[in-house]
Amino acid sequence: PPAAKMAKRPESLPSPQGVIELADQVIQVGSLGYVYQGTNHKKKEQTSVKIINLIGMELLIPDLQKLFHNAPPTFLRFLGAFCERNEAGAPSNLWISLENCTGGPAAKLAADLLDKNAFFGENGFNPHALNESCIAYILKNTISALEFLHHSGLPHGSLNGNSILLLPNGDVKVLHPALCALISRTEAPTFEVERWMAPEVLTGVKEHDVRSDTWSIGVVAIELAQSHVPRFMVPEEEGIDAYLQNPSHWSKRFIDFLTVCLQTNIAARPNAKALLQHEFLRTVNNDYSRLDLVDALTFSSITDSGEAPPEEDEEDDDQETSKHSTATRSRSVSISLLTRPPQGWFRTKDQASTSAPDNLSDLDLVDQTTLVRALKDRYRRGLSYTAIGNLLLCVGAEKKSQGYGAHTQAKYSPLAVANIKPHVYGVTQRAYKAMWSARQSQVIIFRGVVGSGKSVALHHMMTYFASFKPNKMDDVSLLVDVNSMIDGFVSAATGASPHSTRATKHVEMQFNAHGQLCGARFNVYSLEAGRLSHRMAGESSYEIFYGLAAALNPREVDMLGIRVPEAYRFLAIQGRSVADFATESAGRHYRRLMTSLFNMGIPEKEVDMIQQVLAVILNFGNITFTAKGKKAGEAPRLDNTATDIVCKLLGVTKNKLGNLLTLTTVTTSKGTAVKTMSPQQAEELRDTIAENMFQRLANWLFDRLNGVLKSTVDVATTIHLVDTCGFENSVANRLGQMLANAANEQLQYLYLDAVFGREIGDHESQHLEPPAVPFTSNVPIMSLFFSKPHGVIRLLDADCANPRATDAAFFGKVHQAHVPSPALSMGKATFTVQHYAGRVQYDIAGFLAQSRERVPHTVAILMQGTRIDVVREMYSGKRSIIGILESDDVTHMVWDGDQPMETPVADKKKDKKKK
Repeated sequence: PPAAKMAKRPESLPSPQGVIELADQVIQVGSLGYVYQGTNHKKKEQTSVKIINLIGMELLIPDLQKLFHNAPPTFLRFLGAFCERNEAGAPSNLWISLENCTGGPAAKLAADLLDKNAFFGENGFNPHALNESCIAYILKNTISALEFLHHSGLPHGSLNGNSILLLPNGDVKVLHPALCALISRTEAPTFEVERWMAPEVLTGVKEHDVRSDTWSIGVVAIELAQSHVPRFMVPEEEGIDAYLQNPSHWSKRFIDFLTVCLQTNIAARPNAKALLQHEFLRTVNNDYSRLDLVDALTFSSITDSGEAPPEEDEEDDDQETSKHSTATRSRSVSISLLTRPPQGWFRTKDQASTSAPDNLSDLDLVDQTTLVRALKDRYRRGLSYTAIGNLLLCVGAEKKSQGYGAHTQAKYSPLAVANIKPHVYGVTQRAYKAMWSARQSQVIIFRGVVGSGKSVALHHMMTYFASFKPNKMDDVSLLVDVNSMIDGFVSAATGASPHSTRATKHVEMQFNAHGQLCGARFNVYSLEAGRLSHRMAGESSYEIFYGLAAALNPREVDMLGIRVPEAYRFLAIQGRSVADFATESAGRHYRRLMTSLFNMGIPEKEVDMIQQVLAVILNFGNITFTAKGKKAGEAPRLDNTATDIVCKLLGVTKNKLGNLLTLTTVTTSKGTAVKTMSPQQAEELRDTIAENMFQRLANWLFDRLNGVLKSTVDVATTIHLVDTCGFENSVANRLGQMLANAANEQLQYLYLDAVFGREIGDHESQHLEPPAVPFTSNVPIMSLFFSKPHGVIRLLDADCANPRATDAAFFGKVHQAHVPSPALSMGKATFTVQHYAGRVQYDIAGFLAQSRERVPHTVAILMQGTRIDVVREMYSGKRSIIGILESDDVTHMVWDGDQPMETPVADKKKDKKKK
């Protein structure tokens, strides 16, 4: 309701005496100006009190109690209004009791953090005020408050970084517009409020509208990002970058959010409800962003000298701690999202310090806030590695020089005294010593998001083993060369990393009875072969293909039929130039890889054949199909140069290849019938065959390389290095992302058991009371994916065996088996899983097609007749670990390629009788 109809005179308000007790502390809080700290005895809580001088003023006070009625918790709570009278009984001061807001305004936090460079070190690297996670969290809560006002058609009109207040626990509070209006009538603002006003309001074209608040939100976003608000309007044609000091430091989501908010055309701006659906706000993780904000508030409260503010009352501290955690003699770990933030100190068993220790298990008590703050403290000091017991956490290690090399390796040599400083080499040293002392194999698992540096760490561990003596390998450089070759076949550019490993890589380091390195073996699982034909915007194919296209000399170009890189479908990158990947550097690297194959003893003839197969795959993707004529049932025609090149390289006729790709024979109890594929079906089969050939080539080559590394003596023990697929949450997530994230859930389960489960088990085995170890179990997610018989993976397996199954039918089975579930929510053609690392939405389109990837057995028959020896070996009929041949119940036959391939289909009548 309009505030004018709810106004009161000050003398009608009660006295604050006996209700409000003021402390001596006075602080300045954004748009509120100076406020007193105190206690509201009626409400029994701490309060911030705004005192307005009424002498000489005729002021009507809005009925704030009614205005705040039903307001969401995102508004700063109103606790009461009171009137202080002078000795003559006349009103002298208006007291407004509000929720305690000691965290201060968001604008002040942004300014403090920019001054301290708290998040990004001391060298000016990425000088943000707040990071995007915090900005999105603050804005999401602010816009939720605006939505309440806009629902009644009321704009805020006074929104800026000083009218958004923060509480120490991470809550975001917005000042009610009625309160802002009251204060603005009695006090001059300490900042230029015009900077947050929309252009139509500044020019007087239109009064403040609900969509004018959207403009203010955009300005607040810039304010939180760089603690600076543009003073003048920038012409819209210059783009949103003109508002930002460092546009390249911000994500596309954030830039797009600003673009949507800061549109001069008011009709084009979204309202609060629509703005909440923007991707920048919709994808924010409230729990983790809240923790980030709490940590930012903690940093801003530390003085410039590095000293922490004084501790609060010890009795209150104990009461608060007891709500969320239990400190036991065994220093059990406690994790809580809402514990009160520590006051800048890290307490270990023996001392307290403002610097986090090397091993966080030395802390008396670890909660999630302390963990995040400790990692950031060490990162600011240039320390990317932090230990927690046997775990090594790496934060930004791939972006910094970490002192790798012979000198550092010597400090962590297996023969050296144990070095307590956390490092990748330290993990390797501990694994070797544990293997040698217990004569048992060890496993080191690398996990993290895509682009977090797992492959870099794996490389340095391998060079560690390959460099120290004694060893029994003839040439330790072979290990590094083999790893580089495999990386060329499994690495590609994604939105998160320019060199992302698109498979799980397992390296088995082999040692003899004397503890000497004597051999190695590489295994690659879940290679994402579908990346050849299906990639998201900005993502590349595998690096080996770009190197091939960039490295060939004129003679090889003529021999292999390779044209300019831009000509190939399998190399195209949506939104980027192929020339950015098929560079001279990529060509030189490819040449080095081919040379290393010679050095490994692989004959020149085989190396040439490997290049021929790569050329076949590239050209296979360029085969096109056109209809021969309008006659029904007539097969499409293979109609381009790529077809001739493929036939020439493989040594097969165009007729045989055409029949393979365009015709199929359906066999029933009544006989056989030739079925013509549509051009679309032929294209799908073309891509499937090319992807299958790439998988087989990779498998064949990896086995060949393992033969080079094979130990010539008995292997006594091993150390296994497992580089897992990183956790992914892309703009569009499909089957590949789901399988990678499901594997990461299995590793999370292993981690939780290692850290928490065994601790509890040790206490129980000694008949001791288990420690209080609250943590979030991922058993519901494990059950969702892997339970029998209704886990998502099990249902997918079952539907892959059913040729009539569809994506929609699979989606219905998932819904029936798991809804309702706290870990799963279903959309129209998507489902969202609450993973341990956040919510991920999966699009089911193509799930079954990508899972089946069944190649007709006649492909193997044709390939066994080619002139390339390597191809004949690849299709020899030996089943590989990735299961690329069809199941054994398929009827195999001798096929000469001049007849359509035969695909047995069960008779429907017989099928009914069997049922």
